[in-house]
Amino acid sequence: MKKTLLFLIFFLQFLIISAQNSTDVLQSFGLHPGFTGTINSTVIQPDGKIIVGGSFKLFQGIEEKNFIRLNADGSKDTSFQINNLFENHTVNSIILQPDGKIIVGHDHGLIRLNTDGTKDTSFDLGNGFYAFENYGCINSLVLQPDGKIIAVGAFIEFQGITQQHIIRLNPDGSKDSSFNIGTGFTGNVMPYLYSVVLQSDGKIIVAGIYQNYQNINRGSIVRLNTDGSIDTTFDTIFTSLDRIKSLALQSDGKILVACYNSIPNRGLLRLNTDGSKDTSFNIGSNGFNDEVNCVSIQPDGKILVGGKFSSYNTTRQRSIIRLNSDGSKDFSFDIGTGLIKLDTSIVPLAVNSFSLLSDGKIIAGGDFNSYQDTTKNNIVRLNDNGSIDKSFDTGRGLDDAVLAIASQSDKKFIVAGSFTSYDGIPQNRIIRFNADGTKDKTFNIGKGFDDTVNCLLIQPDGKTLIGGKSGLLTRINSDGAPDVSFSRLAFESSSKLYFEIYIKALALQDDGKIIVGGNFGKYGGLSQEYLVRLNANGSKDDSFNIGKGFDGTVNSVLVQPDGKIIVGGNFSFYQTLSITHGLIRLNPDGSKDNTFVPDVYLGAVYCMKLQPDGKIIIGGKGGYFVRLNADGSKDTSFNTGNGFDYDILSMYLQQDGKILVGGRFVNYQDFESNRIIRLNADGSRDTSFDIGSGFTRNRYSNLIEDNSVSAIEVQSDGVIIAGGQFGKYKDVRSSYLVTLNGTYIASPLTAEASQINVPCSGGATGSASVSVTGGKRPYSYLWSNNATTSTITGLTPGNYSCEITDANLTKITKNFTITTDLDTEIPTITAPLAVTVNATSDCEVRNIVLGTPLTFDNCSVVSVTNNAPLAFPVGITWVTWTVKDASNNMAQASQLVTVKDITVPIITAPPTLTLNLEQSCLIYMPNLVNPVTTDCSFVTIKNNAPVFFPLGETKVTWTARDANANIATAVQTVIVKDITPPAIETPAAITIDSNCKAATVVLVEPKTSDNCSVASVTNDAPAIFPIGDTTVTWTVKDKSNNTSTAAQIVTVKGLTATITNNAGILTAVESEATYKWLECNSGTFIAIPNESNVSFTPKKPGSYAVEITKNGCSVTSTCYEVKTLGTKDFDLENSLKLYPNPTKDFVTIEINAIDNAKLKIFDVSGKFILSKELKTTSNTINIAHLTSGVYLFEISNDNGKTIKKVIKK
Repeated sequence: MKKTLLFLIFFLQFLIISAQNSTDVLQSFGLHPGFTGTINSTVIQPDGKIIVGGSFKLFQGIEEKNFIRLNADGSKDTSFQINNLFENHTVNSIILQPDGKIIVGHDHGLIRLNTDGTKDTSFDLGNGFYAFENYGCINSLVLQPDGKIIAVGAFIEFQGITQQHIIRLNPDGSKDSSFNIGTGFTGNVMPYLYSVVLQSDGKIIVAGIYQNYQNINRGSIVRLNTDGSIDTTFDTIFTSLDRIKSLALQSDGKILVACYNSIPNRGLLRLNTDGSKDTSFNIGSNGFNDEVNCVSIQPDGKILVGGKFSSYNTTRQRSIIRLNSDGSKDFSFDIGTGLIKLDTSIVPLAVNSFSLLSDGKIIAGGDFNSYQDTTKNNIVRLNDNGSIDKSFDTGRGLDDAVLAIASQSDKKFIVAGSFTSYDGIPQNRIIRFNADGTKDKTFNIGKGFDDTVNCLLIQPDGKTLIGGKSGLLTRINSDGAPDVSFSRLAFESSSKLYFEIYIKALALQDDGKIIVGGNFGKYGGLSQEYLVRLNANGSKDDSFNIGKGFDGTVNSVLVQPDGKIIVGGNFSFYQTLSITHGLIRLNPDGSKDNTFVPDVYLGAVYCMKLQPDGKIIIGGKGGYFVRLNADGSKDTSFNTGNGFDYDILSMYLQQDGKILVGGRFVNYQDFESNRIIRLNADGSRDTSFDIGSGFTRNRYSNLIEDNSVSAIEVQSDGVIIAGGQFGKYKDVRSSYLVTLNGTYIASPLTAEASQINVPCSGGATGSASVSVTGGKRPYSYLWSNNATTSTITGLTPGNYSCEITDANLTKITKNFTITTDLDTEIPTITAPLAVTVNATSDCEVRNIVLGTPLTFDNCSVVSVTNNAPLAFPVGITWVTWTVKDASNNMAQASQLVTVKDITVPIITAPPTLTLNLEQSCLIYMPNLVNPVTTDCSFVTIKNNAPVFFPLGETKVTWTARDANANIATAVQTVIVKDITPPAIETPAAITIDSNCKAATVVLVEPKTSDNCSVASVTNDAPAIFPIGDTTVTWTVKDKSNNTSTAAQIVTVKGLTATITNNAGILTAVESEATYKWLECNSGTFIAIPNESNVSFTPKKPGSYAVEITKNGCSVTSTCYEVKTLGTKDFDLENSLKLYPNPTKDFVTIEINAIDNAKLKIFDVSGKFILSKELKTTSNTINIAHLTSGVYLFEISNDNGKTIKKVIKK
């Protein structure tokens, strides 16, 4: 009964499958998200439908040229048929009339549509608008309540008559002659009007970039009266250098102005109704950092702003923001990561338009690819808080071409190409799908790839090789993670010529080596033109020598069973040999196989397939398609007739010999077959493979290259996977990827059994499984123990069988025997956790509790032992645990035992050390005696002593560290003393003339020095120096209070009171003074009457002096002794020499006559100091014992006497 029911189920499945058309769509993969191209304008109809205009060519992967109407859910409104009206026209502005008709401004003029999208023929513009480049661009439109239409833009004529950039039309399209613009808008640069708005009073505000209106300078914005004249009550701060992109009117009449190149306004400002700046609207000092393209005011007064900017007031804000009515940012509108555009090299990221829905939602259009990390190509609908409105769905499929497909044995398949998203989230260039068409979330590629993937190859071990642009070559594991065992070198262009580097072809040899073809000139820095063979780890296989290689791209590579390699591409030379057909076969070492001689011209070869009989099917550029015999000759049994009309990009060889072909072609043998066809083994068309309209064009272009099937795979159940550049297949919309039912082709049902025997006697742990190939899935299993899965467990020794049935009810049986194996499985053991204990004073520990290891054996454990010592020393000890089972299988594990020494060393610091400074104020590295330490392990001693010890007290910390990182410290004191006095140079004596008055004297501090530093220099000089000699004592002191002194003589000069004797005539040396001659009498002076001349002749021997008065100063000379009335005293004066003067130690006196010659020394107060006889003509007198100061030397002999002043230093 069970078998009969099973048969019926499979039979019904077979009937259902057979009833399906093999070319019908099995699974679509969504639509291209959004638009390909810029959106400039959107309008919401009262019924919620959305009119969209711009410069785009596709919507959801299907051609929609620049203009479309969407349903409220984001799908295309198929009832709106515009019939290519805008095929060559970029739409800039759209307005909706109350009757539902649509007025559209574009780069060639203006058109009005009926509600169904057809052209309204009642709106007649004649020959329309014109500009210098033969088109009349309309940028902005406004509809008046009376139905008249105001249009502004770049046009200069309407219906052949000059019309400079603005016009008002009647409802039928004729010019409204009551609107007189005169000369219109003019300027040094061609004017360009961007925006026009209509006030409630009918006045019109026009903005753009221009200089004059009606020959009056109005600086890029003007307000017109209803008749077209200038409203002179409206005056603004703008100049012709400003570019105004958008205007918006508030309900209170104030005007929001989006401006550019206007530094003071920073992208946006608000004008009062008279044109003056509204200072209550403040966007900060930095504002927007780039253009503002559009402004829209919500009913609550908040302001939506869109443009090319990336920051607002220096804070990141990509292209969209909402402001409060005062210009501050509205933080309730959160754009998150905001808008992103993947390629800004041609068109920058921008928001160009807003449309407000009655429920507060916002439609934003522009030039972008994603919003808040969700793919949203150029249009998005937002909730009031800035989040995405997910109910507005413009497509969630792949966003670009599929170029490669690889199918796994489990029916999962990998897809790669140039796409960057799927299902609205980033998916960079590679994705894996489950058999049911859902995304395989276990395939984790991280961020994916930065450039296009061209080719895939799944290895027998489940790893996948990937090649693509920018020299991409990598290998991933089955879960998508990088295979770290594959490390390839860099691909580079040839040194002869720079070109784009890409990998185009991959092939795998039986030995695991990888052949790589593409467009490159070097591998790992060495010449390798267009083809290389790598070892399995990615290193270059040097045994494969291609010499100078190819001169053009390698597009396809096949490896024959005999190891020979067929290479196809766009080349004409190999190793300097001419290859006229883009095809060659190489021997396994890289040399040319001369037995392979193609006899057909192929041009560029794009793809190849190798048949089991060794024949080669080749497709290429321009529709070249041929089958060659194994020697390269043309297989004449393969008849393609007049073949394909365009490129062949992909092929798949079915098990029944039929060939699936994909590419850019439209026809085969004059039969239409858009981009895919199936051929019989003889080359004829398989008429059972009816694709209907096939794949339709995915991109708007006059080039057929822009629509293609680039990759074809067939799964084991016959399902066909097709990828490329297309938007729909057989009128089923599916962008870039689709699966078809295909045709199941039976293959022999085979099975392999694997088993695990019972390892232990009496056990029930055996298991078995079967692996099935061929036949048709799904498979059913019936074991001899009635199990129905592919794997069974819990088996005891004995005989078993499994009957496998496929979907075609084909059966196969596998028999096997479970036995008891010799137990060779080693037990497992996990050592106890590591143990750490502290050492005792003996530096060891006994009786440590080690714990018990965890053990297991498939049969039984018989013993567990260890090699632990009785006493564990300080440090690390590894204890080895050993487990044995009943079959003497053994395993070991190690346990770490750590005995820690936590006792710090004992350290005694050296005694205090006292040192005396010498030449320097620092002592260099004195000999410090190490401290005394004790510990149970080796101790290292360090200190923090400086290299130089300064004056004073330094604390040196000694640190003792034992082998177990225990640390102790002790402190030693080092005292450095300075006992060296400072040095001082004796200053030079100073003499000043002060007209016989006491004087102040500026003293210069003497030079001093010290081995450390001088602390102070002082002297005992009086504030006022008296006339005569004063000794000043200088004292220098260092920081250690060591002192030194030096004396300096300061002389304040009075009058010279010296008497000379010339032949008995006494003469005062000072001239031009008043004189009074005196007779000295026992310390008193008696004036000599009538003796007031400079000279005086004594009348008798005696002692005489002279009082000299000059300049209010008086001085009396010392008394001069006249013994005889002759010249002897003066002879003594003239014959006497005294030197040196000043002196420090000795004075020499030279005298011609020594008869009764004597010396008397007095201090300046007249106190007698010493006397000495002068016995020779040269006498040296030692005065070193005298203190510094001024002394009087009285020298006499028989001839007379004289007095000399001597300075002692």
